[in-house]
Amino acid sequence: MTDQRFPLIRLPDALGSKVLQTTNHVEMIAYSLLSKKASSTVKAFRLPITHFKITMKKQPQIEIQFSFISIKFELIMHENDEKMTNLNGLPINVKVTYRNNEIHERREILSTWPNQGKSVGEWIQHLCSINHPKLHYVADFHVREKELDIQTLRNTFPKLGSISIIFPQTEPDKPDILSAQNVLKAFLLNVKRVGLERARFQDHFSLQHIGMANLEWLSTHSSRNLRIDDALTLNAERIYLHTDHISLRDLTRFLKLWKKGSNPRLEELTICWRTQIIPNWKMFRNELKGRRIKAVSQRWKKFRITNCRAVRANINYMTDQKFPFLRLPDNLRSKVSQTTEYLEIIAYSFLSKKSYSMVKALRLPILNVMITMKKQPQIEVTLSFISIKFELNMPENDEKITHLNGFPVDVKVTYLNFENYEFNEKITTWTNQGKTVGEWIQHLCSLNQPKNCYVTDFYVREIELDVQTFHNTFPKPFSVNIIFHQAEADENDIMSAQNVLKAFQLVSQYFRFERFPFQHHLSLQHIGMENSKILVLRYPRNLRIDDFLTLNAKNMTDQRFPFHRLPDDLRLKVLQTTNHLEIMAYSFLSKKACSTVKDLHLPIFNVIITMKKQLELEVTLSCISIQFELNMLENDEKMTHLSGLPVGVKVTYLNFENHEFNEKISTWTNQGKTVGEWIKHLRSISQPKFCYVNVFHHIGMGNLKWLDMQSPRNLNVLDLSTLNAETIWIKTDQMSLRDLNRFFKLWKKGSNPKLEELSISWNTDNLLDWNVMLKGLKAKPTRNSRENTLSIENCRGVCGELKCEWWPDLNRLRVEFTVPK
Repeated sequence: MTDQRFPLIRLPDALGSKVLQTTNHVEMIAYSLLSKKASSTVKAFRLPITHFKITMKKQPQIEIQFSFISIKFELIMHENDEKMTNLNGLPINVKVTYRNNEIHERREILSTWPNQGKSVGEWIQHLCSINHPKLHYVADFHVREKELDIQTLRNTFPKLGSISIIFPQTEPDKPDILSAQNVLKAFLLNVKRVGLERARFQDHFSLQHIGMANLEWLSTHSSRNLRIDDALTLNAERIYLHTDHISLRDLTRFLKLWKKGSNPRLEELTICWRTQIIPNWKMFRNELKGRRIKAVSQRWKKFRITNCRAVRANINYMTDQKFPFLRLPDNLRSKVSQTTEYLEIIAYSFLSKKSYSMVKALRLPILNVMITMKKQPQIEVTLSFISIKFELNMPENDEKITHLNGFPVDVKVTYLNFENYEFNEKITTWTNQGKTVGEWIQHLCSLNQPKNCYVTDFYVREIELDVQTFHNTFPKPFSVNIIFHQAEADENDIMSAQNVLKAFQLVSQYFRFERFPFQHHLSLQHIGMENSKILVLRYPRNLRIDDFLTLNAKNMTDQRFPFHRLPDDLRLKVLQTTNHLEIMAYSFLSKKACSTVKDLHLPIFNVIITMKKQLELEVTLSCISIQFELNMLENDEKMTHLSGLPVGVKVTYLNFENHEFNEKISTWTNQGKTVGEWIKHLRSISQPKFCYVNVFHHIGMGNLKWLDMQSPRNLNVLDLSTLNAETIWIKTDQMSLRDLNRFFKLWKKGSNPKLEELSISWNTDNLLDWNVMLKGLKAKPTRNSRENTLSIENCRGVCGELKCEWWPDLNRLRVEFTVPK
């Protein structure tokens, strides 16, 4: 492996072992892959591994934790593999992520290794055999992405201490259930901790499949159809259940059976579920004949029960919905609801029609409602300093939204509060409340008329809705944003955009089009003479300026040159009020416009031209930098001439004025100019104060102030004697001290008369003998006797200071030579 430095491989075992101890953990693991002997050597070190985590999915991952250090190996498999059916496949390569959080600093190094000729199973076995972890081996199994038999699992994996079985968001199918059953059958005898995520319990998969296994901890998260009676068969010490519904009657029966002696090993049970009806906790306590005791917090209630073996248990319970006023008189209930937070008020509006009417009567101070229509729709409600965003998580197999009658899987709610200059965020997950996507939009938009407006974003690639659906579901939006995909638009995208325009063109005042592909069936003429206030075009494609004649908008943000036909002197004054980017854009309109811009004599400092596959031109004006990236056709392997037309031009405007950083990125058309014409045009706007910089400039005997070489190949140090540069910097991979000695001898004889500074650095594994470089130079210590600094004198009586440095951490040497003025 060329990326690893293991010169110790042929050293005697004792010496090689000592040298290996000086390397870091990731280098040791890489060394262990070289041979069986190297693997045995690394195993003998007994690395202080805390735990292993193996994630079995389409792209398997193996993470090794050493206290503050984490090393993750991601096995990159072929994309055409839908799921993993065996562990004999060879990864394409292995992405290695090394993280070090020691001493309150976070350091991350990414690298890519070859597959070392090992299959997925061999990678798991090799890494897990380096040393036994202090804690345990952990494995996460994504059942939708793998299908392994029991024997394969047992033969490959080590003795696992914890497993997690993760189901997909969609309804599980038979292969998913079979895959989960195989994992349980393979590891349940030895495992101590089991986690189930998004499990849909049914006849073929329930808590009974875990049975009497001696578990320390069992957790279910976002599970459905959970039967609390199944927990009676468990032999776990700690159980955490997060599900969609639990009957308080079933919970009471479970605890009564515990009082009679069931679940003898149970130490802790936590159950969370969603409900729209507040349970009668008093009846619950009376049924269990519990004795109430004082709780730590007022939000909690606490009582104690005792079983037949005189074992006491404390029961804490808390409702996460604070609506104790549900049965209060209407006038008092309204007053109490005014004291709750906006998020709780909105949650209360979903309980019933009566609660919904009450929330509407409160007239919440909603500023605006923003609806984002894409594959996972979002509705954001803004109330002064508070923002509440509802993200409707749809089934993963839905490629696009074709109607609004589908039910979300669940709803992710993000609550942001910026009041008192503090940032407070809460994220919760709600059920779909039995409402479709359309009903969610109508419900949230009808709570109160916003003070400002309704805003709608439509991602046309991800939706396909008819005009009638838009009319029946959405309120009258003030702003409509139509966003096209970065790829080429197809017929469905065009039809979707046309439907949005037909639905809202008459009622909306603000239109914003992003990456809009103007064509015969979809142009600005489709907007026509509607009374729009603002029209914004971002990155339009195939725009025809003549279509602006049909518009009746008050503001058009994409073209701001109304002074094109003004008298010359007045036009020049108006042009001086615009920024540099607009002035340059104006120069492309016509030859007369270009001459006008030239007369302004813009204060250009320099123009940097970078000649590569995608040519770049950068114009610097004091605190402002404007970069033009000419995007060429992808099938052009290299640039052989300057007559090609760019596909588009990406313009980046950077402003560092007043110690503030301001960046604007826009995309221009090629203006009908070739690459060569772009270079000539931008160079001709004004003569820069300094110089043009061309990266392809020949070195030769040019009078250079500065020459920088990064990683040169086949560099001959003696060729430096022919240069006429003042400052030379070289960073290379190797360098001969004997060649440097010859160069300095030539300098003593009179070569490089303009040289003021020479800095050369290169990589080496060993500290070299400096006497090889100093031989015959008659070097003397300098007057100030700085460390490692010597003085040499040439034939003209000019003295130069020579300094040598060695950085062992980086394995790097640097020679620095300066001629004081």
